[in-house]
Amino acid sequence: MVATCTQMAFAQWPDTTSPGNSRFWMEATGKVLDRPGAQLGLPLITNDITKDVLLTSDQITDLQTAAGAEIRFGSHSRLFGIDWDFGTQFGNWDTQFNTNGPDLISPFFIGLDPDTVGVGYDSEYISLELNARTAIVPGLTFTTGPRYFRLAESMDLTSRTTFDTINGPFVLDTLNTLGTKNSAIGWQIGLEYNQPVSRDIYLQGFIRTSGMFNSTTVDRTEESTIANQTSTSQEKDTGMFIGTSGGRIYFTLIPNSIRSYAGYEATWVDGVAIAPAQFLGPGNGQIDTTNTIFWQAITFGLRFDY
Repeated sequence: MVATCTQMAFAQWPDTTSPGNSRFWMEATGKVLDRPGAQLGLPLITNDITKDVLLTSDQITDLQTAAGAEIRFGSHSRLFGIDWDFGTQFGNWDTQFNTNGPDLISPFFIGLDPDTVGVGYDSEYISLELNARTAIVPGLTFTTGPRYFRLAESMDLTSRTTFDTINGPFVLDTLNTLGTKNSAIGWQIGLEYNQPVSRDIYLQGFIRTSGMFNSTTVDRTEESTIANQTSTSQEKDTGMFIGTSGGRIYFTLIPNSIRSYAGYEATWVDGVAIAPAQFLGPGNGQIDTTNTIFWQAITFGLRFDY
């Protein structure tokens, strides 16, 4: 009767839409990360004679592209009937600006007109998470579990100013280093949906959100040719939010064993301290944790089922 009465039927491949068909699985993912800057247009370094803006807040916060990676393991426990996965991911951006004067002015160097200014900015993150997984309907999986996230940034500001004196030129060099560390722990929930397109191809979409407790530290050191090094350290506890969404397309290379995939994902992190904002922040011993950063990534990798 099914063959006689049905005009069209769609089949679900169980290895795609049902958890637990493979005892263990692993995904090794490479990422091309892009972190755009803030669009505030604040001038940070200006030529005092020509009034040309040589460096803006948009440029200093635009970390452009960098490489990242993610490793994820999963299993279906036959003993307890619980699906789980463990994932770790990390990425690092760094950039360098060097500007030559003379007659430079900057809010970073009050009272000086440096001949040269150098800015170095480094940012890295690492994330660890452990999730329990349960199927809601075929293809749709709910995930939840603890997560740890760490974002560490450092910014170095250097300047060189030459003064003419009766004894000849005197060179004043300054170095100002600021480091921010955000160490957050909290809970994550998410949804993952897998939709077969054909026997060897399926699509995946996912969204994950995390509410976290963020312990923030800011360390700052200053030194110059005429002054010894001084150091300060500040701490602050605050809340933080992380949201990630994206999608992938999977291609079967060896049935039930190896798949390749490519995709896109976007991440928002709200409630963190970042180095540029702290340099230009409120001061007075306060830590600015009102910042939201965003990055996106092209992803690619292999999935192994066994």
